[in-house]
Amino acid sequence: MNDDSLHHCLLILIAIAAVTFFLTTIISACLLSSINSLHLKSISTSGLNLSLDKEVGDSSYFNKYRDELIYLFEINKYDTVIFEDIDRFDDLGIFDELRKLNDLLNLAPGIVGKNGNKVVRFVYAIKDSIFTFGNESKGASKEVLGSGRVKFFDMVISVVPFISKFNANEMAAKVFVSELKDAGQTDEGARYSDLLLLAAPYIADMRLMVSIRNDYLVMTHEMGSPSFGSPSALGLTCTGILAIAIYKNLYPLEYEDLRIGKGKLNELYDIHQKGINRLLPQYLAATKLVQRFKEHGDLVDEIAETLGNELKEALDERVYSISCLSIGNNSFDTRSNYSDSIFRKSFWVEFFSLNPEEFLYIGHGPNYGSEGVRLTKREFLDLVGIDLPDIGMKVLLNDGFSDTSFASLDSKTEQLRTADFYSKQDLLCPINTNGGEERLESFAKIVKQIIGDELVCELIRKGYIRKDFDLYISKYPTDAKPRVINFVYHCYQRGVQDLDYFLDDDDCNAVLKIIPTVHLDRPCCFNRYLLSHILGGGNAPSANVGRDAVITTVNGIVNNYTSSGRQIIERLLEEYPNNKSLVHKFISALLNQTERSFDILIESSGSVCATQSQRELVSYAFANMNLDVSYTCESISSWLSKNIETMSIADAVSNETRANVIANYLSRCSITIHKLSALGTELSSSVAELGNYDVTRANLLSACKASDLPTLDTLEEAYPSVYRRVVSSEDSLNSYLTALYPAEYSIAGFPPFIFTSLCRAAESWSDSANVDELASSIIAKIKLDGGKVNLNELDPNNSIDNTGAMGIALVRELVFNQKVAGTLSNASLILKLENVDELSSELCLFDRFIKEFPIIEMPVDQTLDDSVVLDLAIGLLYKAHPISTNLLNAMTRLRAINRSVFPLTINKESIGKMHCYDPVLVELTERNFIGPAKTVYEYLDGPKWNSRRKVLKKLLQKYPTKDRSILPRLFSCDLPRIVSAAKSWGSWLAVDIASYPHYYIDQSCEDDSEKAKVIMKIKEKAEEHGLL
Repeated sequence: MNDDSLHHCLLILIAIAAVTFFLTTIISACLLSSINSLHLKSISTSGLNLSLDKEVGDSSYFNKYRDELIYLFEINKYDTVIFEDIDRFDDLGIFDELRKLNDLLNLAPGIVGKNGNKVVRFVYAIKDSIFTFGNESKGASKEVLGSGRVKFFDMVISVVPFISKFNANEMAAKVFVSELKDAGQTDEGARYSDLLLLAAPYIADMRLMVSIRNDYLVMTHEMGSPSFGSPSALGLTCTGILAIAIYKNLYPLEYEDLRIGKGKLNELYDIHQKGINRLLPQYLAATKLVQRFKEHGDLVDEIAETLGNELKEALDERVYSISCLSIGNNSFDTRSNYSDSIFRKSFWVEFFSLNPEEFLYIGHGPNYGSEGVRLTKREFLDLVGIDLPDIGMKVLLNDGFSDTSFASLDSKTEQLRTADFYSKQDLLCPINTNGGEERLESFAKIVKQIIGDELVCELIRKGYIRKDFDLYISKYPTDAKPRVINFVYHCYQRGVQDLDYFLDDDDCNAVLKIIPTVHLDRPCCFNRYLLSHILGGGNAPSANVGRDAVITTVNGIVNNYTSSGRQIIERLLEEYPNNKSLVHKFISALLNQTERSFDILIESSGSVCATQSQRELVSYAFANMNLDVSYTCESISSWLSKNIETMSIADAVSNETRANVIANYLSRCSITIHKLSALGTELSSSVAELGNYDVTRANLLSACKASDLPTLDTLEEAYPSVYRRVVSSEDSLNSYLTALYPAEYSIAGFPPFIFTSLCRAAESWSDSANVDELASSIIAKIKLDGGKVNLNELDPNNSIDNTGAMGIALVRELVFNQKVAGTLSNASLILKLENVDELSSELCLFDRFIKEFPIIEMPVDQTLDDSVVLDLAIGLLYKAHPISTNLLNAMTRLRAINRSVFPLTINKESIGKMHCYDPVLVELTERNFIGPAKTVYEYLDGPKWNSRRKVLKKLLQKYPTKDRSILPRLFSCDLPRIVSAAKSWGSWLAVDIASYPHYYIDQSCEDDSEKAKVIMKIKEKAEEHGLL
């Protein structure tokens, strides 16, 4: 056959195909018109154009376009038309219209078949059930049951199905014959074959199988061309692609949803990740406890308390009203306020020492009489483990604190972090209930509830569809890196955090080109390797992008610090000091981003860094802190208290300004420096200025930059900040006094300003301050080169009662230690001191003072007023115990200074309080220092006639004429004696008694017989002296 013949045949075939297509189009349009409102508007055979118009009408389009249809069949001479798949419309009206069309064509005179006959046959390839519809289910009569299809069609030819659920495996093997051949004996090939065997019964449709294979072939070619020997560059496998192809064909809408982050698989992914996120912190917390144990080499109280709380919670769930646990002979209470309890180290030491088959008791042991429930350690852990909420603690209780438990926790943490759908199907995941609350369900159960379809559930449970399904649903660049794609799509886009997902520098560069810099503050972008890269650990981006990335990332870490922010910092610090430059860059950024920088640094480094490393980190932070930021000090204060002096902080202080800022921060942290010299020159000076240091000799010398400790008055004048620190509290002042060497003094000369300053400082101390002891120590070490102290200079207002406790104590000690000058003013102040200070009164300071300095010897003070003289005179009588000569001399001196205050008035109450013997009392009366005389007479009762006589004699001398009003109540025994003295001193009183004895006897005697005796004696004496 030549080329022209071939060309001619080809044109004929094309024409036939065009006519066939045109005919099919017309008939299809007619069919459509019978099931919807679209209507044929025009048909053009020349251009094979079909126009549809939406009209309302009931006429058949086969009738409306009858001539055109007949013409088509006339010129083509076709006698057979085959219809396929029109049963999918489930509309019997289509068949009715087609039958009418068939009849119409057979009746048309111009239509002749290829063999010259007049038959046009319509052949339908449809399912048997098309004519049953609801008849069978509605229970139609047996006469019509199944007769619908045979009545309608002239001939029914059955086709036996060639694929079913039972031979689907064989058909699948035929469809995928080349793939199974390529699979060979590889492990991936075995999985591929198993997947076909699993899926075949569920896809018992040849067209569906072919469609799945076609999708598989396209996806394999477009997605990296994985083979059974090796996966694609993204890690895609042939088996995974086949699983996704099956899923795509079974659930095309779900498959479409996957591309936009929706659908059931995405829902499962989120639920599964929530289950992981619920448990991961528990493992990490347990790991930290083990690390603390390894760091301290023992069970510290914090660990024991944490374990005790977990155990108590589990016990409360399982055992009602348990009071104690017993191991051996020891019982441990389940309440935390007992010294021997499950919250203490002693219990856990014994508990971990038990072998799995050794016994312990819930309740008391056998030594207590009533034995509790005995269980082996294994049985006990099985019992409480059911309700132990923290899975990390459960591991610790079983394994204890050992290298094995640490390795076990580390392994379990990694397994959980990388868990896939199939690898941890018993994972309890939180799901929302209808009431909006969350409950825990196993992941396997959740898969069944959400997916429903048995095949897809199997694909997930068997690991054919995994958490990396995102990689199988779209095409990626040929140079895409698996780790980059995984991180971007499984972490960034899904909001799932994986701090430890490995990324190398190239990966990080690629990630930063995909993720916008402004999104680096999201927790899903937190990754230890990405953070190191951003901080400059590898081939970091350009300087501007790098700086923005650092700032954004650090902001995100700060904003999410309480959750994952702290964890990512801990990851960074775990490698210190090997990554010192990165950590320093992070700290510098942190210091500029948040006021909580120091607190964050200490909290996050506590469990991952050695103490020395922490000191280095904080020293660096001090050296680079932003001087304009007021940093908080909630967590760092206690740490600084223990470590500030062992840090290399002196190197961090570059100038006075930074030193002042650091000193102020330490002050806000309430840090007390124990050794100023450890801070270096600049910082120690700033700290000394603020006063937040211990008052020790070394610190005071450092603060004053002196070789000898200055006196308090020198400190107040020359080193005011040091002085303020010294007098800031009772303890501080006491520490200063203790620090003085024997040759050093507390005060030089006791100037008034230091007295006032000490009094004012003590006012701010607590009420319980022992100022008496302090005053004693101060005065004991005072240096008075210029003589003794004049108290009126210390208190020019002469108001000792307003000087406060410290002022009173200092004056008291000055007097007691004989450091006060002997002046009348001082004596007056000391007397006032006794009036306001009980201890001074008990010490009899005034009495001590006038014995040391007799008043008669004191120089006259021209400023002494009447009240001072009066006070001193009263003090001599009531406060002092001078000998009679000194008392009389003192009273004489005082009267010489101011006569107007004498005689001192006394009464029957006050005379008994005077520190005078009777002779002195009489002499004071005779010398007119005290009065009235009648009070003294009445006080001198009993056998003291001689004393009373002198007082009466003085009284009668003062009043020589009769005046009964000046007389005291005379004692009855004195009446005859007075009469006897009529000639010597008795004067008018003796005559008056003799003349009117009953007037006087009635005042002094009540017994009539006694009165008679006295009257007789009076008469005898009166007759004897010629008074009657």
